[in-house]
Amino acid sequence: MFAKTIPDLTKSILSFMDSPEYWRKAAASAPKYFLHFQKGSHHFFGLSKFCAFKDITLIDYINGIRFQTGGGDARKRIARITRQKWTPIRKTDHAVKKEFQKWFFDFFPKDYNLDRISLISLSPPRGIRPHTNRKAFFRPFRGRTKASP
Repeated sequence: MFAKTIPDLTKSILSFMDSPEYWRKAAASAPKYFLHFQKGSHHFFGLSKFCAFKDITLIDYINGIRFQTGGGDARKRIARITRQKWTPIRKTDHAVKKEFQKWFFDFFPKDYNLDRISLISLSPPRGIRPHTNRKAFFRPFRGRTKASP
C-alpha cells in the first residue's frame, strides 16, 4: 500500500498528474510538501501525502485513504526512500521553481505564500545508470556485525 522505492514514488507523481480535476481538493487548504520529477523538458509534481501511497487513484485518496496516515509520516517515508532532505522552494533550482509556480497557481489561489512549500526532486543517484536496480541501492543499512573469534 505504501511506496517503497523511487519508481513507486515516480508512478505516484504521474498518477497524481493524471487527475487535474481533483488537485485543488487533494491539496486542501495549506499544502506544503511536493515531489518533483522531470522527464525531458516536462516537469511533474505530486502532493507528498498522496505520493507516499502506492497504486492508488487521486479520487481514492480524497475519499478516505488520505486519513490513513499523517503528513509527517508521509514526509519521513519519502525522505527515507529518496535519502534527501526537503528543500524549501526558495532554495530550489530557478527553472523548477518557475515550473512549480506555473503549475500550482493554475489550480490554487494566487495569494498563497510559496515560502511554505518544500520539494524533493527525484532523480537517479550519481554514478547509477537509469536501468540499475534502485531498490538494491536504497536498501537500509544493517550495520556491521562482530567478527567471530
